[in-house]
Amino acid sequence: MPALRSLKILGAAAYDVDVPALEYTVVRALREHGLHAAAAESCTGGMIAERLTNVPGSSEVFGFGFVTYAEAAKQKLLGVDTAVIEKYNVVSGPVAAAMAFGAAGNPVQSWPWASRDWPDPAAHCPASRWARSTWLVPTPARTPGI
Repeated sequence: MPALRSLKILGAAAYDVDVPALEYTVVRALREHGLHAAAAESCTGGMIAERLTNVPGSSEVFGFGFVTYAEAAKQKLLGVDTAVIEKYNVVSGPVAAAMAFGAAGNPVQSWPWASRDWPDPAAHCPASRWARSTWLVPTPARTPGI
């Protein structure tokens, strides 16, 4: 089995075998562990939610997402404190963490995450011009129904 051989060689660096993309592994892992997810996105513009919801059966583990591109949306919908934005910048890790914790305050999911992308001036290749910060926040189990 080439897949098992590859897994043995790659070890912990391999996230799964025989899957078309990482989102399939995420959905499978959430399902296997009885977890649910929500997304709090900014510059990714809903990309994480879109990729997860393209996986068949993802509605069992993914309930909703927030796309809060504007500062006011981050504050109003996710409760991001203005002081955090002013101190660290809207494209910072602390703001991404605050977004994830804001999504975690909603009782219908158990693994919200927030993603922040911003231009990386050190990148020379257009495909790698974005730096990404993703924050996962464990919360209590999903409340039935949305």
